[in-house]
Amino acid sequence: MSKKQHIFLSQKIIKELVNDCFINHVFSSCHDKMDDNMFQIFLKNININSLDDESFLKDERIRRMVDWENMSRKKIIRLMTRDLSILNYIDFEKQKFSITELEIFLRFHPEYINDLNIDFDKIIPKEVLILLKIDPGFCEYVDLYNVQFNRLELQELVKNFIFNENVITKINFNLFDNYINRYVLKKTSTKYIDKINLDSLNVLDWVDILQKNPGMFKYCNTDLFLKGDCFNLIKIASCVYEAYELIEKNKDLISGLGWEKLLLIDLEKYQKICNWSKLNNLNFKILKKKYPDIEKYVN
Repeated sequence: MSKKQHIFLSQKIIKELVNDCFINHVFSSCHDKMDDNMFQIFLKNININSLDDESFLKDERIRRMVDWENMSRKKIIRLMTRDLSILNYIDFEKQKFSITELEIFLRFHPEYINDLNIDFDKIIPKEVLILLKIDPGFCEYVDLYNVQFNRLELQELVKNFIFNENVITKINFNLFDNYINRYVLKKTSTKYIDKINLDSLNVLDWVDILQKNPGMFKYCNTDLFLKGDCFNLIKIASCVYEAYELIEKNKDLISGLGWEKLLLIDLEKYQKICNWSKLNNLNFKILKKKYPDIEKYVN
């Protein structure tokens, strides 16, 4: 089977295409030399969407006489972006453009947002993100608290504007999952802690948070670290000063592997409270690689 695909056009379609191309070519080449009567005849018969942008931008007569409602929306926005005078010819009451359609225009001309007749009550979450990325100040146009973002949209929103207080404080924190709450606490410490349900965070969330912000240990439920062999407590031992007291109080819960990790972190600090009976030959073998004289510490 041949890879090439042949398209068969009827004679009528071919004639129409040739005719359109000829009319458009003549008009594009000579419109500036036509009188108004000839100009209007051509203008009614050309494919307006095929007419090059430069003709619109250079000839005010085209802009004044063309039927803008029959023009493709993409072309209108492209022309608006290049020449702001085009806005004077568009009836934004009749032509309702979405934020998605207007994105490029607003990136170049954000100051014209009030001239586009946008219904901010009807924009979707994806479009809210588009607006805020163009200008975070656009948050004043949107009721961010009541926008129903999905999980991925919320993540994108928070990651992009975590340091913009005007945006972040307008979001409904009740929509956040543990991943987003953890991200906020890691990036901003206690700034928004009153907005977050700390009880929803699990021990792995706290391990991640404390490794970034050790000072937040006083806000967490320490009982979470005492489950099982306290291995999650050991994970924060190197960064959280207060962890030592918990380790000492619950040293009998710590496994041989746990003591191995603690001694590798700080032998002098933890050898005093270590339950050496928990360590096996494999633990000692690993410790000897760092401390060849480890036996002298065993009590």
